Amino acid sequence: MKKILVAIDGSDSANKALDKAKKIAECMGSEITILNVVTPIPNYGDVRPNLKVIQEVQDNSKINSETMLKTALDVFKDFTGKVETKTRLGNPAEEIILEAEGGGYDAIIMGSRGQGLFARTLLGSVSNKVVNHSDVSVFIVK
Repeated sequence: MKKILVAIDGSDSANKALDKAKKIAECMGSEITILNVVTPIPNYGDVRPNLKVIQEVQDNSKINSETMLKTALDVFKDFTGKVETKTRLGNPAEEIILEAEGGGYDAIIMGSRGQGLFARTLLGSVSNKVVNHSDVSVFIVK
């Protein structure tokens, strides 16, 4: 396993996935890419959005993503292998799959559930979609 993609969203489950990815990468000499997907604001059809508010929300989401990725890098501060971070914009499951398949990764490691009440209600809908639609092996961490 030369390249591992770790998908994170700031949840406890994602933090556990980071720890597990580090252990696997140390044993196998793997490169790590940590990915966070920022979800765009949905289009509500005829409703005229306040563009300034939308831009502020998007900017805050990007800042939160950068902060999350910097925090994730702290887990790898004593890791001797290659580690990089990426942010993508779009549907989380789709973007994780596109990154994994397009980037030549050997495995995806991610948490079993995301953050937030809505994510808990769906009980791991992103991880479920990635498992069922990716051609890359997926490790789900509980």
